[in-house]
Amino acid sequence: MEIREFSRKDQAGVLECLKEVWSIDSIEDRVLFDFIGNDNYLYVVEENDEILGCATLHIQRKLIRNGGLAAFIEEVVVRNEHRGKGIGEDLIRKIIEVAKEMGCYKVTLSCFPERVAFYERCGFAKENHTMRISL
Repeated sequence: MEIREFSRKDQAGVLECLKEVWSIDSIEDRVLFDFIGNDNYLYVVEENDEILGCATLHIQRKLIRNGGLAAFIEEVVVRNEHRGKGIGEDLIRKIIEVAKEMGCYKVTLSCFPERVAFYERCGFAKENHTMRISL
């Protein structure tokens, strides 16, 4: 099993992963490649040429902390048939390691209540409430 940054050959596998959790029909090339490289990173878990999971890492420069960098993890998914094998934890650990190497002072994420225990196993602690307006 390998955890690495996304490459173009991963597009179909990433789409299949995302479809297991969210309503998404396609990922347009222009959207995907505009997304990647603008302080946004996509990581995949691959084994035997199959994408087992993926997650995004967003890096943001903050006005506070003297312009320090903060990381935000989103869109974490492991294919249904591969859940419960520690793949998600490995993926999160890798992303945290990358954020640390980039000099981030924190890594945050938002999740649904049923996912809290998973992220606590990964070392996260409940801190704030996430608020949202859907537009």
